[in-house]
Amino acid sequence: MSVLLGALLACSGAGSGNAGIVVDAPSNVELNDEDGGLEVSITGGSAPGWRIGGVWTAQSLTDEGCLNEGDVCHTLGATGGFVDIDLCSDSGDVPTDGKSCIPTDGYRLGQMTFVLRPSIGSGCWVWGTEPAYYDALDCTTTSWANDSY
Repeated sequence: MSVLLGALLACSGAGSGNAGIVVDAPSNVELNDEDGGLEVSITGGSAPGWRIGGVWTAQSLTDEGCLNEGDVCHTLGATGGFVDIDLCSDSGDVPTDGKSCIPTDGYRLGQMTFVLRPSIGSGCWVWGTEPAYYDALDCTTTSWANDSY
């Protein structure tokens, strides 16, 4: 019995890191402006949670890109959640209360690129104006809307 259980765990990726767990893609992601942040709604997908990042590549604003260890990733639940950010002007506003900041013009004009990654497992979905920004992650490009207007 323990040999069978060990084989099942090895096949599922348990005990050998999270990279071997393949996550099903969401069927849709919606972003909606709310006071003090963005409401993210995720339909479908098999991850127990998600990480989302966004960049305004036209302005080289990449500190929340969720591309590598140094970038900010916002944590979401299995069906999404609230991303506690400020929508800031593009003239260098400082986010309030230690929040992060997405440039208002870039976001509201649909000039952003977003990435969604599972909190556990492998997979990567990108949408927006410059999906090539995430080529190093080998993401799947989607047609989800990159703005809420």
